[in-house]
Amino acid sequence: MKRDFLPSASSGRFLALLALTLIAAQVVAFVFLHFSNRRIAMNSVDAALEAGAQTFEYTAAMRRESRRVASELISRDYGLQNIIFNESNRDTVESALYNQLARTGAELIVLTDLDGTLRARSSVSGFLRERDAALDHRLEM
Repeated sequence: MKRDFLPSASSGRFLALLALTLIAAQVVAFVFLHFSNRRIAMNSVDAALEAGAQTFEYTAAMRRESRRVASELISRDYGLQNIIFNESNRDTVESALYNQLARTGAELIVLTDLDGTLRARSSVSGFLRERDAALDHRLEM
């Protein structure tokens, strides 16, 4: 006859204590890993945001410089200056400005006088090429 194994009271307490110890160790390991991974992820996100901010600032500075150089290029074009100063026909001035769009890579060129009144404008996109008094008023500064 085979005898069933029945653990004694002391070995039962030992097994319960061992199980509780293992569960506690797993909970501590989980909490440690959770906060460690969170810290690593936050540092990674902070680094990516900082790199993105630096890239944005650099790109914005380069675009400002590019617009400044393009403005100087357009303002020193003697043919355009001659058309602007001697021609009162807005269509002719806008045609000359349209030619400058390809040279500068711009999508919109607005010509204002010293008072901020819009003299002419030219654009690559079709709907901005059409005359619109409300848009002209908004472009005046």
